[in-house]
Amino acid sequence: MLRKFITGRFSQQEQQQQEGAVAEPPSKPAAAPAAPAPAAPAPSGDRGANPLESPQLEAGFDSAFPVEDGEDNTPAPPPERKPAPAKPAPAAAPAKPAAGAKLAPAAPPAADPYALPKEVAESKDLKQVREFAYGQNKRAKALEAEKAALQTKFDEISATVPKTEAERAALAKKVETFQKQVESYEERIRLTDFKQSEKYKTEFEKPYVKAFQKAVADIEKCPLTYKDAENNDQTRQGTSSDLGYLLNLERRAARVEAQKHFPEDWQDIMAHYDKVVPLREASIESEANYKANWKTIEQENATKRATETTQIQEAWSAVNKDLAEKHPEFSPRDGDAEGNKLLESELKTADLFFTDARQKLSVKDRVILDATMRNRFAAHKRLVRDVAAKDATIAELNATIAELRGSTPGAPKAVGGESKGGEESEGAVSSFDKKF
Repeated sequence: MLRKFITGRFSQQEQQQQEGAVAEPPSKPAAAPAAPAPAAPAPSGDRGANPLESPQLEAGFDSAFPVEDGEDNTPAPPPERKPAPAKPAPAAAPAKPAAGAKLAPAAPPAADPYALPKEVAESKDLKQVREFAYGQNKRAKALEAEKAALQTKFDEISATVPKTEAERAALAKKVETFQKQVESYEERIRLTDFKQSEKYKTEFEKPYVKAFQKAVADIEKCPLTYKDAENNDQTRQGTSSDLGYLLNLERRAARVEAQKHFPEDWQDIMAHYDKVVPLREASIESEANYKANWKTIEQENATKRATETTQIQEAWSAVNKDLAEKHPEFSPRDGDAEGNKLLESELKTADLFFTDARQKLSVKDRVILDATMRNRFAAHKRLVRDVAAKDATIAELNATIAELRGSTPGAPKAVGGESKGGEESEGAVSSFDKKF
């Protein structure tokens, strides 16, 4: 067995040497091999012989390791030789672009977000570089401070976040309570806005207040009879509190109390009762109706306001257009850039009086604006009259000048009786033109 193992190992080494020889291609084609000569036994002293193929070594192996029964003493056949790996084919050269074809431009390199600005990178001025470094350091410190502030705020918020199930349940209950309170506050605010609306004041508040004040004025003139602690009859004048007491009772109970305390004027007092109570109930009913249908009511009011705004804007544009067509002084004029600029400036001032921008002015500026608009409006018709009169005078003078220029009188005489030439007459007309 040992001999077979050793022989197999040497055979593998020999095969590897032969494969190495085969894998290396010859540089030149080898000549045809000659006919093999019969091998002669190499002498024992020959250093060039292969010691593994010596007959003496084979005999020593056989005597030292005799073959047992059933053991195969045949040397292992050499392993099959593998062919040498083929060389890879050379890569094909890239195809040349067709004539006239343009190569695609190379993609620009990605910009470096940390690169210095070009003017700083190429600058040789150390002062500019120092200023840039100072600015970057200042910005970095500001960002660090902002980061620290945000971290502090984050820590404060994180501390308030519930971490256990019990804390989350308590927070949810608190949020639900706050939500109910907010809804209640919103309802009260909506109701307050409704009671302050012009519709509520006109239809409910003013009639009720007027009737109540009239009833108070009448009951304060009526004597009120009552029993004192000793059950004696006493008399005093009625008050608004007495009227309020009666108004809060049912009508039958109010009539009984009025007959008892106002035996002479109870009918007049009940007549006031029949006027004031229905008005109060109507206002209460309107509030309840608004609470139940406030979404629909607000939507209808918003639609109404939008319609009114559109109508006002259309009417405003139409009236201004009509005034500009009837009065040329209200509209821009061709060839008068300075006048058009003045008109535009004054229109902006006037618009402050009619728009919400007026409310943004201070009290002093609002007073100045109101006084300016008042005086300009008041003086407008008089200024139009004066301008019309001046236009008439100018037209009359222009007609006189034209008449004088068109006439051909004889040459005027001088003071000494000497006549003046035509040149002197033209000078007189020119002097007249300058005067007017």
